[in-house]
Amino acid sequence: MNMFKKVFLGIACFMCSYAYSQATIKGRVTEKDGETPIEFAVVRLMQNDSVILETVTDERGRYILYPVRSGKYDRIYTFAGYKEYKEDIEIYGGITVIRDTKLISLDDKLTYKELYKPKNDCRPRFRIRLFR
Repeated sequence: MNMFKKVFLGIACFMCSYAYSQATIKGRVTEKDGETPIEFAVVRLMQNDSVILETVTDERGRYILYPVRSGKYDRIYTFAGYKEYKEDIEIYGGITVIRDTKLISLDDKLTYKELYKPKNDCRPRFRIRLFR
């Protein structure tokens, strides 16, 4: 019975230390005014040109990246019609990092509906002639 207690205590200590080493990154993505949330913006956490975690913002522009191990990362925010934003971040175990980000529109006059509006002209750009 004493051996069982030691094994259980060892596993519990390992699980606690593993959970403590996990960090959370959360925040909000808005337009440059800081008020208008950007829904469906992609937030990537990258290390050595590899995607570690990726998520999409909700209707309020909020995101959460979890679990994040200690280390140096690049955070990249992207959304169609907005300039990509990249930021370096260093994470230490067991903390919650809150980062709010403002994305800048590529063209302030271009709206979301105009960006995804289907083209009126759906004709092919070439013609095929059939010879008899």
